[in-house]
Amino acid sequence: MGLSVCVGVLPYLLEHEPEMAADFSNELEIINHYLVSCSLPSHIEPTEPVPGSSRAVYTQFPYSFLHHLRRVYAHVRTDSTWIATPVNDSEDPTQDPLVVDLSLEFDSHLLVHSDCEGYYLPIEFPEPLFVGDELTGGGMVGSSFGLMSELVQVSGSLGVVLDSSILSNEEASRLQKSIDSQEPLYIELMVWFCLYEAARLSLQYRTAIVYN
Repeated sequence: MGLSVCVGVLPYLLEHEPEMAADFSNELEIINHYLVSCSLPSHIEPTEPVPGSSRAVYTQFPYSFLHHLRRVYAHVRTDSTWIATPVNDSEDPTQDPLVVDLSLEFDSHLLVHSDCEGYYLPIEFPEPLFVGDELTGGGMVGSSFGLMSELVQVSGSLGVVLDSSILSNEEASRLQKSIDSQEPLYIELMVWFCLYEAARLSLQYRTAIVYN
């Protein structure tokens, strides 16, 4: 079992898993009701397959991997010059004091989100939303805009080269080779690459990112 990061899921569910499609639509209805109550635009999920695809090979990984990237974000947010290092075998990234402290500020879309389920929407709002306990993921909903911003913020620490926040095909290929070779930061890079691609597709095609 592990975290799967998906975009453009509704067309598949409508064709192959109609009951799950109904559940997904019901959750979006709950979210949209909350968005409207916050004077935010509602989200209309595409019912046709998105034409783009992720360049990341790995869109599923152990739940624990996510915390390695969260640790990087917490350190970079505290010190923008910090260069990422791998987690030691004796370290638990969930217990990093910076991760714990910044998570309690409830303003990071990367940190303040369920590890195993929930949504990011292609709508701009400054802080994660707490929609309600009836929603999967503990009711937390993130913004794809906010997630992308935070991913761009940590890119330099991970040695990822972006051009005005854009990841080129050449750099994407280099990252995948680093991940496949299990270089020292391959866990952090695997999660970063997966989430960056999910956020890119979410923003380009106005589709939700789904954790499951």
